[in-house]
Amino acid sequence: MPLSSWVASSLCFSGLQRCQIRVLPTTRYRSKVLMGSRMRTYPTHKRPTMAKAVTATVASAAAVTAAVTAAVTAAVNEMSTTITRLIGFLILIAAFVLAFFLVQSFVSRDASNSGQSSGWKWLSATVQKQREGDFSGALAEARLVQDDPGSSAEAKALATLNTLGAEYRVTGEASTRLSDVKKMKEIIMNESVSLWTRVSALNTLAGQYSISGGDSAVFAEIFKDKPFSDYFASAEDPDRTARLSARKLFEWSYSMRPTSFAAINISRWYSEQMLFNPNLPTSTRTKDLDIAEDYLKKADAVSLEEAKQDSSYSDSGRYLVYRYWRTVIFGRLAGPTRPEYLSEYRATYDEFISFAKAQRNVLAEEYLSYARLYYAAKLALEKDTVGAKTQLDLLADEMSLVSDPSVSVFMRFLRNEYTNRPTGPSWKNLVENKYAISPKFKAAVEKVIASAGQ
Repeated sequence: MPLSSWVASSLCFSGLQRCQIRVLPTTRYRSKVLMGSRMRTYPTHKRPTMAKAVTATVASAAAVTAAVTAAVTAAVNEMSTTITRLIGFLILIAAFVLAFFLVQSFVSRDASNSGQSSGWKWLSATVQKQREGDFSGALAEARLVQDDPGSSAEAKALATLNTLGAEYRVTGEASTRLSDVKKMKEIIMNESVSLWTRVSALNTLAGQYSISGGDSAVFAEIFKDKPFSDYFASAEDPDRTARLSARKLFEWSYSMRPTSFAAINISRWYSEQMLFNPNLPTSTRTKDLDIAEDYLKKADAVSLEEAKQDSSYSDSGRYLVYRYWRTVIFGRLAGPTRPEYLSEYRATYDEFISFAKAQRNVLAEEYLSYARLYYAAKLALEKDTVGAKTQLDLLADEMSLVSDPSVSVFMRFLRNEYTNRPTGPSWKNLVENKYAISPKFKAAVEKVIASAGQ
């Protein structure tokens, strides 16, 4: 089995989102999150189907384990149940350790035969360094992949996706984001790259305006030429035009291959229309929320399938972003006409915040900030000023700990909204209107925007 078929790319989100290179299946993981009026089990991560040789090895190991366990059980049938189970468990561990090393040998042999071992080794190192926040190291490893004559178009595309945003993190130059946009467009149009990787690149491209903090230059670069300009759509103002055009790109992506990331972002667009236009007719508002809920359910269904296909899914950046937007949309759906969401949105936010804090990486830190801000806004809307103040105070504390505010996406969002859209709903409703609730949050934001003109 070629090594390349063992490697699954995941969405890399502007250098913040960790892409996962899957070589070996990991153990099972399950978490539960509330959805509607009942508990919804999140994707169960199953072992992917492996090569016949590996399957046979594991099967043989399992057979040996069963036989030995049976023999041991017969020999010690007068011992306590606890001891019998312990012995069986130890034998099982030994069998799987043997299987693990056999699998490793198959991987090494396959990589050697394919002539791509060095490229994939560097690619794995790229992912690891990006995940650790070593952006300079990630760029260096990616260059090794790009310069390796044995690297395939797929490996080179993955190296690019895994380092998107890294140069911006190193230099702080906004122009590097435009360079990243060009690289993504090249991958999307390269038919020698797998469909999954091309779709991942398209999803990443569609999210660039948002992740850049609403940078109009990024938006212009995305839609300046075909076929991307075909998905440009005008709306009431430049910001809403960018958001609508991004939704069109996500719909293009979803038509190529359904992903939870595309579905959740389509749902996101419909859920936010009432925020941009509070005077929407009730019928239009209801229709938008119905579509948002429909795509939320589609995202959940696709997420379950993605978890079955990728054992590293629960540890990927795309899963974290999916869960983030799922949480925000859950809060937006919470209202008198959907009481099941209203009664459970707090638990959904609390669970995401706990999940993000446990991740301990740059992407999780960024989305934790956004989650606290949206959570506080929802709590304030529900007249829970005590709860809103708690979230805003915590957000202010976390903002003070950001090591480099100049390249923080959340900080950039605050500066862009203050500078470019000071009367827009994001600045007025999400930020400025919360000053009275939390003076600590007000001070933290004012410190950030003071640097906007510098």
